[in-house]
Amino acid sequence: MYDIDEIYFSISENIDEHRRARHWTIKKLSELTGSSYNETHNWISGARTPGFESLLKIANAYGISIDELIGAKK
Repeated sequence: MYDIDEIYFSISENIDEHRRARHWTIKKLSELTGSSYNETHNWISGARTPGFESLLKIANAYGISIDELIGAKK
């Protein structure tokens, strides 16, 4: 079972961790996901949580699953 509060808390950290591991700028991630710079920055800062469609685009940009992106553990 997933702990939804823990998942929400870790999403922004995971998005940023994967971005930094690839040496990508926020601008590059926003371009790859088709999102605005401000929207992408808000995901990384934790000001907003991306919706499912955005999570899918982010995960696809990183070449990982959504489960991995959100840090879900079974």
